[in-house]
Amino acid sequence: TFPNLYQSAHANVLTNGARFYVDTGGGIHYLEYATPEAASVRELLALEVERDYFLIEFFNRVARLYDKRGIEIVASKDNIGSSNTGTRGFHDNYLIDSQLFQRIKDADPSIKRTIVPFMIASIFFSGNGQVNTSNGHKLSYLFSSRATIMDKVYSDSTVLGRGIVNLRSESLMTDPQKSRLHIIFHDSPSLEAGSFLRIGTFEILLSALEKGYAYSDYLPFSNQA
Repeated sequence: TFPNLYQSAHANVLTNGARFYVDTGGGIHYLEYATPEAASVRELLALEVERDYFLIEFFNRVARLYDKRGIEIVASKDNIGSSNTGTRGFHDNYLIDSQLFQRIKDADPSIKRTIVPFMIASIFFSGNGQVNTSNGHKLSYLFSSRATIMDKVYSDSTVLGRGIVNLRSESLMTDPQKSRLHIIFHDSPSLEAGSFLRIGTFEILLSALEKGYAYSDYLPFSNQA
């Protein structure tokens, strides 16, 4: 038997600490898997591999169930937003100091000139890319499928008017000194190396900002952001 995946997200906690449920954002229902918290990038990548094996087994069982009814089940790693644009969405959550989160939320210019260019640049070394077929029969290549549905630099929405930097203030914890930075900008890469590079370098950047550094002081393109 399968659990009721339409329960609240907090109700469907797996034995490994992950959450598996149906997200109904934007009026579209799709499965969402949230890995447990990880203390390092390597641990997170191991949890992602574990997730993939779990989902393969899950959909194999579902396919066998529906095969008896003559129904074919096809599963794909796509997150289709309310704009009906197929993208491979990857939501990151980073535990950061509340003071840094407040500076991000207040659109501190030095933070904006540091984080935003870095996130855009990270597409080129970790993005999945996408062959775009939405223009009739004309094919085009996109460096990032996710970037096509980002409308703003800052936004607290995850459905409409999405931002490169998400400002959702939902810490999910009781420690007032810590906050959750929720990032919805990136693709969900197929290669672990891409995830390792993107998440690891962003962790380094956030750590530097928490210590008071601002790379924009040294980068020549910072004034163009």
